This record gives sequence, structure tokens and C-alpha cells, in this order.
Amino acid sequence: MSYSVDSKVRLLAVDTAVIGHFGVVSRQTAASMAVGALGASTADMSVAVTGVAGPGGGSDAVPVGTVCIAAARRRVDGIAVLESISVRIAGSRSRVRSVTVRKALALVLAHLDRE
Repeated sequence: MSYSVDSKVRLLAVDTAVIGHFGVVSRQTAASMAVGALGASTADMSVAVTGVAGPGGGSDAVPVGTVCIAAARRRVDGIAVLESISVRIAGSRSRVRSVTVRKALALVLAHLDRE
């Protein structure tokens, strides 16, 4: 888990320029997190999530319920981002979190089925 910007940069090697240009809650940051998770592990696939579950913390640009999810896969020729999506989920913090987990797992399963 890497809730803070600092941990995204330190643990997952997310480039601060990506966060500065696209924002911490973005498809690009999620993709960088997924790639970084593979770089920091021996896993073959990763999934990363960044978002605003609420109830506070949202803004006009990134309202509560905005979630970005990305999956990456280690391949013979390197690491590839498989998909990166952005969704808006209405409801309580608990609902945002539970729907996010289901969407993240569905994304991974969809790509496992394609391999």
C-alpha cells in the first residue's frame, strides 16, 4: 500500500513529473504504480489503485469517488501496462472501496484470461 505521494515515489518509483503533470489520481499515475510494483517485486502481474474514497479529500477536478486502476504484466521483453482506467463510483467510502476492489480484480482476471 502506498497512500502518500512520498510512498508512491519511494516504494514504487513513480516519477514526480508524472504526478506533477497528471495528478496523483490519474490513469498515468496508476500505470506508473503498477509498473513500479513489478519493479520492486518478483511478481508477474500487478494492479494499482489511486483515488479519492471520501468522504473528504475531493476537489472540483477530482471529486470523491474518482478512482484510477491499472494492471501491468511482466513479459519476456520487459514490463507492459495492460490497461489503465478511470471510474467514478457513487456512494459511501465503504462502497467506493469495495467497488474499487471488485473492479481491480476484474481487470486482472480479464487480462489473465487473454494470456
